[in-house]
Amino acid sequence: MAVKTKKEVQAENSELRERLNMVQTNFDKLSNEHKILKAELITEKEKHNRCTNRDKILESGKVLKNPKKKSSTGEFKCDQCKKEFDQEWKMNAHERKHKRYQCDRCDQSFEYQDILRKHKLVSHENTKLYCHFY
Repeated sequence: MAVKTKKEVQAENSELRERLNMVQTNFDKLSNEHKILKAELITEKEKHNRCTNRDKILESGKVLKNPKKKSSTGEFKCDQCKKEFDQEWKMNAHERKHKRYQCDRCDQSFEYQDILRKHKLVSHENTKLYCHFY
């Protein structure tokens, strides 16, 4: 094992400092490029997520299907009964209750199309429905 002189150690340290400065400079450049690319990506996402009726970026990145339904209080309103909801999916589930399926052979209406189908079979076609569990 050779012992290095003070000058050799200083020269080696100077060389290491230069390499470290180069690495740090390259890292700073890459970091700056990363920040620029990230900002551009965010800008592109904002363009994609911009609500056309409100000119507003949606935080979730999700575009409202029908932005006009959003009320001034930030909640969603049912078009028919004006009931308000804090989330769009709750309003959509509620609005299904307003939609009724009318029987074309009598004056009854049903909340679900499948129940209307069964009503027609039993009431108008005299079909018997059997439980498949027995």
